[in-house]
Amino acid sequence: MINKFNLRPGCHDNNDITSLSMRVEEKNPDDGIRLYEPPKDGKGLQLDVLVIITPLQLQWLMSYSSRGVSLDDTHHTTRYTIKLAFLMVADEKNRGLPAAFLLSSSMTTADVTKLFEVIRDLMPEFAPRTMVTDEAPCFWNGFRTVLGSTGTRLHYCRTHIAKTWEKKPRKWLRNANSRLDSLVDLLIKAVEDKSESKEIMDRRRLVKSAYRAKETNKCHRKAVAYYAERQENIRSEGERRWSVESMTQGKFFTVEYKGACSCKFMTCAAIEMRARSLAKTDTDDALHKLDKILELLHLAAAVEAAPPDQMPPRPELAKEGGKPRLQKAALQPRAKVKKRQPKVVSDLHEEVRRLRTVPSANEVEDDENDFVK
Repeated sequence: MINKFNLRPGCHDNNDITSLSMRVEEKNPDDGIRLYEPPKDGKGLQLDVLVIITPLQLQWLMSYSSRGVSLDDTHHTTRYTIKLAFLMVADEKNRGLPAAFLLSSSMTTADVTKLFEVIRDLMPEFAPRTMVTDEAPCFWNGFRTVLGSTGTRLHYCRTHIAKTWEKKPRKWLRNANSRLDSLVDLLIKAVEDKSESKEIMDRRRLVKSAYRAKETNKCHRKAVAYYAERQENIRSEGERRWSVESMTQGKFFTVEYKGACSCKFMTCAAIEMRARSLAKTDTDDALHKLDKILELLHLAAAVEAAPPDQMPPRPELAKEGGKPRLQKAALQPRAKVKKRQPKVVSDLHEEVRRLRTVPSANEVEDDENDFVK
């Protein structure tokens, strides 16, 4: 049935390399195929370079790449010896977004150089502050070949990147014997699915804080529950300074209190996040909303704050421990519907006699005719 009705996604021909070449020749801008170098033998045993950056991925690059990028590759995604590299960025809530894909059979410095050349042509101002990758030299060398000394700092992170790339390809690419054209189609559609999921979470406000803040609070709650029963593992070393024994490794950490947190209020943080989101949206409506926000900020800045001792307290809050009084609103009760009670017949014979004495419709009509006459 699949072969008869051509139900394979992204398949234009029985030969997957030919099918992929046909898709490239379509030049669909939504596919985002920026560079394609087919195998020299034409048999699909090798693939030189394939770079995919969809319009949505380009938007993510322009919006979030200034903070930093992460780059690593994986293998066994198709039946060929082809490696797949991901270029990731993080949004304002530290959610990872795939900003570019690189498919290559060799994954050398020359291949990575072609990826960054495409990025430089699309985004000349591309200059991330940090770049996180593993110890493979091809990624950093390819980056430096194209962009030179842009002030980008290199960070090696083998463990976390390895775990991340083990999970994501297994989730997205579950068939290691898949066709190459099916893999390309899956990558292109995965970007749209990721964007829709991100938009739904933002509109429903399912993500209330950044990933790092959530993980920090989670670890804090875990530590509070753990040390509540192990107070002997916490030793005081002076005023606002403690030595805490680790949970697992037997190490000691120094904890010091340096004052109250200087974090912004939740309202200010929400306004700032909303303003940043509008600033990244290139529409007239977003510009109009930003002008309104700026106007209100100028109005609020012009208001002088009154000293606390000159503010008249509310009567209910004048004394210590007072609570504000809430106005009481009378609730209107619902109207009660009286159910019709059936008439109880005490004597059956009496009821029969009463019904017999009631005149019928014909008798009533005859009486009316006599009255008219």
